[in-house]
Amino acid sequence: MKISLPKAFLLLLLVPSMQTTPAQTPNPTGTIRGQIVDLQTSEPLAKVSISIAGQTAAVATDGDGRFILENVPAGPVELRVSTVGYGLLKRDVDMVAGTTRELDLRLGQDTLRCTQDVTVAAKPFDPLVLNAVTQYTLDKSELQDLSTVLANDPFRAVANLPGVAANQDFYADFAVRGADFPHVGVYLDGVLIDHPTYALEASGDLGSLSVVNGDVVRSVGLLSGAFPAEYGDRTGAILDIATRDGARDRIATRFTADVLGAALTAEGPIGKSKKASWLLSGRQSYLAYLLDRLGYSSSLTLNYNDITGKLSYDPNAHHRFNLFSDFGSTNASRSPFYTDGQAASLFTLGEVEHGINSMRWDWLPSPKMLLQMTGSWTHDHEHDTNPFSAVDLDTTSNVYGLRTDLTVQAGSWNKFAVGLESRSPHQQRNSYTQWNYPAQTLSYGNLLPFDSFSQSTWEPAGYLEDTATLLNNRVTINVGGRWQYSRPSSQSVWLPHASVLLRAAPRTNFTAAYGQYAQRPSLLQLYGAFGVPSLHQERATHEMFALDQFFTEKLRLHVELYNRQEHGDIYSPQTEFRLLPNGQIGFPVPGPVLGNNLSAYARGFEVSLQRRSANRLSGWISYARSYSKYWQPGTAFSFPGDGDQRNTFSAYGAYRISRTISLSGNLRYGSGLPISGFLAPTTLSSPAGSNTPVVYQLNQQRNLLRQGDYLRNDVRISKVFITKHVNLTVHAEIENLTGHTNYSYYDFLYPFNVSVTHQVDAQRQNSVPLLPAAGFTFEF
Repeated sequence: MKISLPKAFLLLLLVPSMQTTPAQTPNPTGTIRGQIVDLQTSEPLAKVSISIAGQTAAVATDGDGRFILENVPAGPVELRVSTVGYGLLKRDVDMVAGTTRELDLRLGQDTLRCTQDVTVAAKPFDPLVLNAVTQYTLDKSELQDLSTVLANDPFRAVANLPGVAANQDFYADFAVRGADFPHVGVYLDGVLIDHPTYALEASGDLGSLSVVNGDVVRSVGLLSGAFPAEYGDRTGAILDIATRDGARDRIATRFTADVLGAALTAEGPIGKSKKASWLLSGRQSYLAYLLDRLGYSSSLTLNYNDITGKLSYDPNAHHRFNLFSDFGSTNASRSPFYTDGQAASLFTLGEVEHGINSMRWDWLPSPKMLLQMTGSWTHDHEHDTNPFSAVDLDTTSNVYGLRTDLTVQAGSWNKFAVGLESRSPHQQRNSYTQWNYPAQTLSYGNLLPFDSFSQSTWEPAGYLEDTATLLNNRVTINVGGRWQYSRPSSQSVWLPHASVLLRAAPRTNFTAAYGQYAQRPSLLQLYGAFGVPSLHQERATHEMFALDQFFTEKLRLHVELYNRQEHGDIYSPQTEFRLLPNGQIGFPVPGPVLGNNLSAYARGFEVSLQRRSANRLSGWISYARSYSKYWQPGTAFSFPGDGDQRNTFSAYGAYRISRTISLSGNLRYGSGLPISGFLAPTTLSSPAGSNTPVVYQLNQQRNLLRQGDYLRNDVRISKVFITKHVNLTVHAEIENLTGHTNYSYYDFLYPFNVSVTHQVDAQRQNSVPLLPAAGFTFEF
């Protein structure tokens, strides 16, 4: 049979279409199921998103933290676990078709470091410092919420804790139970930091920020009183900050931008064995928007930048090495300030540099013994000039330290600790003033030398503690003490410490503690313009009694009574302008006028109710009543302490509404701190409002005036956008929601001639007004 060419061509087209098409084989898949729990407490996490990298589809955990992820492609996949308030967890999974993988994952609040390699879980209220009988802690989520969008600053989170007074929004310093900031010890990874904030000595209208980058912080604990003997050289309170190691599983990156500046943090393992890790974080400020929003001119600027790095290495199960470095700087400038001829005493340009370096070795020779050795070096430098480009202040400080701690678990019921440390501070300082104090007038020509010295000292110390747990874990007794030496005065002090914890019922604890503490005089107090090299150490005795009632494992009532007695505090009224009994102006008197002249007390109580949970509502409500008084024995001279705030109220709450949205807010109230100095009201009228001068007059009584009531209320909402490759978190916040006016006072201008009136002019400014703010975070 013949077939024409056109018919043959048609058959070629039809034959393929007539063939049977084989059935499509479905892509091989598997199933992943498991549970997500909190890294620290092992509490099951609800409302957590689980997805596969490169896919937008996700499932969420139920109330028990469980999930089922079906149709997971066979082969290697990357599991992504995230929820608002927690870091992004990535886990590599090798799927086999037709199988089900069971995974139990731990999700952490750390910014980046989220790992499942944790086997020991802590309860929500477990202490960070085991022998500290009174402490308030902040977890990572609380730190992020309370640091505010304006600045990622752990110190601003601490300001919300019970018994803490921090009434100047621009400044990072605070008072604890009447103890001012110089008497609060800030420890970073076991190293005492003498200058923990970016701040200029002479500034009062700029602000400050802690030198600690919140992105590298692992934990924060405030030891308000009767703290263990391992902490020293401060008589008020201790702020213990620990930094975290870098991630050991993979390289991770986080970028954050807020109102004050931006931060970039990266971390990851070193080597295939992953026995080492690195962590690097940098911050850079930009304040133009904020200063403009607050009504400042472009002539006022404040900028900071820093970079923080940490290397960690675990060669084996018995040794660990950590190397930490932090370097930063800040610079500030403002327009010349001309008034009453005192412009030369006010800075217009200031620069500050700082550095913190430490190296630590942990050696575990046996499961019952731990030896830790830490070497450290801190560096601080400040250089300020006045409107005429003359130097007001140039100072450099260096502190070298070496510390050794040994802990021995002598038995199941007994633990012994001993430690030695040595600090060697050195300071070179030159400051100038236009005040001619001997002549009791101003020098309009040249600045006059004020402080000028270059001195060093040696500060050794040691401690020992023994902790015994008795009666089937119902009673814990801690006894010990500290020895501390001050070389300029050749003074040794012995400081006993004791505490007892009684577990009266499964959910009821009683605690009582007693401790003595000492603080060495600073080099400025020893060798400055008013210095006396023979000054002794300031002394304090702490007594406290506390009740902890646990209604559930997550809900606690804490009630504490405390009493702090101080003696030998360093002070002289001859360092300040004041009114003399004869009605004349008392000028500061350069010379050896300082002395261990004052005694003091601070006493009161604190009540707090706190719920800490990974799900639903978490937060606290607290009230503190405090009295602080200083006096000179044998005289009628007395005054309230600079940190004396009678009533303090704080509240904080956070709630994870869904897997991508959380809401938080905080409220702080304070009845007002004293305006430091010998000041009294005057009949002269003062302009009302912010950024205006106010008029006072000199007085014979110190700290007679007080600031107005402080009130601050912030609300914040966070939203996570989960994409195929990155997580984007957007934070929206309203600062000072009530719009309450919180004044701060600075640049006090005193009379410069005994023949003039006793009028004192001061500048006053409102801190943060009602202010919307926003920030965002990318996690890779």
